[in-house]
Amino acid sequence: MLTSKIEKIAKKLSVFTADDISIILEEPDENIKAGFAELESKKLLKFNGNTYFYIEPIRPKPVRIRERTRSRKVCDINYQNYESNFIQQIIEYFCADVETAKASLLLNSSQNTIIGIYGDFRKKLYERQQSELSEKYFFAPKLPSAREYLGTTVYLYCYAKQIFVVTAHLKTENIAKIHTRKETSEIKKINCMLRRRFENSCNLHYVEHRASEYIWRKDKQYSELVQDLTKLVEKVI
Repeated sequence: MLTSKIEKIAKKLSVFTADDISIILEEPDENIKAGFAELESKKLLKFNGNTYFYIEPIRPKPVRIRERTRSRKVCDINYQNYESNFIQQIIEYFCADVETAKASLLLNSSQNTIIGIYGDFRKKLYERQQSELSEKYFFAPKLPSAREYLGTTVYLYCYAKQIFVVTAHLKTENIAKIHTRKETSEIKKINCMLRRRFENSCNLHYVEHRASEYIWRKDKQYSELVQDLTKLVEKVI
């Protein structure tokens, strides 16, 4: 209690002597010295032989832990702002799995432009398979298989060896059946493939879009990918 009082006075005075504190508090010298010793041990006081100096403690800055957020927003691309040949070339590079940095050099275009269009491709692929899943689920609801990739939980559904991925567990008033052994086996195969693809990835954004892209690519020839994506993009042009 006394030490706390001494510290408050020392902070106000900044520079003072032992007598200054004794007069203010009217305490015995031995009690004042004990309080000084405690403050010196905490490195709050410095004595130069005659005078004491109060040392303001350095308060550590609080460490703010930010929750992982999606820093990049996927926006719909207005393809009419670009020449058709340019979009077709980007489709071909995307289907060939050419990195955005390389594609931007080959096309002599901004990398941000390529990133935005690539992102829109993935978004459209995800939304299409989401629409297909909703239709199949309506007639034959199933219990999903939950998986986590890069901190994002997704739900996998299997219909006729086709795997669908969504971020929300679909709901139904009807009884949802469990996947058959063959369907569960297909889900396991896709899960292994996705884990390999995400293993060395540091991109935490829109995992579900990338997962649907990887599933879309599986077992397809390059020409099939180009043809399919071209048709999908043409619907919005």
